[in-house]
Amino acid sequence: MSFVLCLTTTCLQAQKLLEAKYQRGSVIHMMIEHPMYMFNEEIASAFKRIPLPERFNDHNLGVKVVKFATQEFSDQQDYINSFTKQTKLGNRAIAKWFNWNKATGEFNMELVKERGLYNANALDHLLASLKVRGNAILQDMGENLIPNTYLLMSDICYKGIYSNKEQDMHSIAGKRSFDVKITTYIFQLCWDEAQLYDFYENYYKSSKDFINQGSYGFNFKAKVETSYGEESSILTQSVLIERVVARCLDINIAKLQKLYPDFRIKAIMTSSEPIQADIGLKEGVTCSDMYEVLECEVDDDGIVTYKPVGIVRPIEGKIWDNRYMANEDGTDEAKFGYTTFKKVSGGDFYPGMLIREIESK
Repeated sequence: MSFVLCLTTTCLQAQKLLEAKYQRGSVIHMMIEHPMYMFNEEIASAFKRIPLPERFNDHNLGVKVVKFATQEFSDQQDYINSFTKQTKLGNRAIAKWFNWNKATGEFNMELVKERGLYNANALDHLLASLKVRGNAILQDMGENLIPNTYLLMSDICYKGIYSNKEQDMHSIAGKRSFDVKITTYIFQLCWDEAQLYDFYENYYKSSKDFINQGSYGFNFKAKVETSYGEESSILTQSVLIERVVARCLDINIAKLQKLYPDFRIKAIMTSSEPIQADIGLKEGVTCSDMYEVLECEVDDDGIVTYKPVGIVRPIEGKIWDNRYMANEDGTDEAKFGYTTFKKVSGGDFYPGMLIREIESK
């Protein structure tokens, strides 16, 4: 048995659960620092303050800033690969998914339940019965939930005037300005249904040395880079650094979603007359983009399937400016609170449907 999920008074809680699972991937985000370069300390401090975009589940593992042997701003893919293997980062990501207790070696499914929308009683019964193979819930965990875990590594380089760093951090070369170049690498957790069975059969019951015993890792998928800068006569330099770094990171995340479709977010249609959703410039929305409209069905076990029912496009001049600190700019676009779309194809839409970017034709 399944039901269509819509945003009505009776379905609001169910929709919130759906949003928690399928609107967000799970992301570990780290910065590569370069202590020998100017503004490294200020950039690292800003990076630590910038929250992970709300479109993702925070899967961070406690370490936000790393450094490698090289101080050059060169391709870092090999260094990142070595780092993930040496630190057993894949094992640590799985340990977090299953709430590993280092002292006892025990795991549990509480985080999986929280992010997965699965029927908790059905999942508990499944694990207790040991009948895991061929089960729809475990198949979904193996193919859709846990594999949607990503490592983002952002290499951030100050691109301003290197000889004019002021002690009070309020000006550079006589003006408040800041320019960065950020290269962001995306890696995806290697995880499928077979690995889920392997984990359950060999580790789930108890493993006090799981970090060293497990054999799970990340695969490189793509990288993007952006140069970005701003100047301001109002913001202090430290605030400006944070704003520039945050906005540049958001641009890279939006680029990665266009380049790597599996990483694309889904957003809830909050209104159907007019058609609106709470995404905007932060997510890289432009009036030339196309979005498919998805109707969701959830069965008794909490397994969600999607049915494409139409296509919408953002309306020029109606795109929300939701970039980092956009409210401080005082523009009309920052006050929208949503982006408005026009229907390209499809029948009747209703609040609670999801939209997801597709390739423009």
